[in-house]
Amino acid sequence: MSKYTFVVEFEEGKEPGVGFGTKILGGKLCMVAFEDIRKYQLEEEEAYALKEFIGEHQADFTACCEENEVSGEAIHEKLRHQS
Repeated sequence: MSKYTFVVEFEEGKEPGVGFGTKILGGKLCMVAFEDIRKYQLEEEEAYALKEFIGEHQADFTACCEENEVSGEAIHEKLRHQS
């Protein structure tokens, strides 16, 4: 199944009612955030700083990932897509 991400701006107070399963362009809504979640994404400079830090401290990063049972590769991939 293909998934797309849309960010749609509405005039204040004129937002449509939506919920899980709402039909949109022939598809079905499966997730919604009632705010602009882009504000939580890293800026290009922030992502670069993290990449640099991780690169300089790779052994500590790897150990931390193992300790917390998370994938360092997945984190690297997400950082690559931040900028």
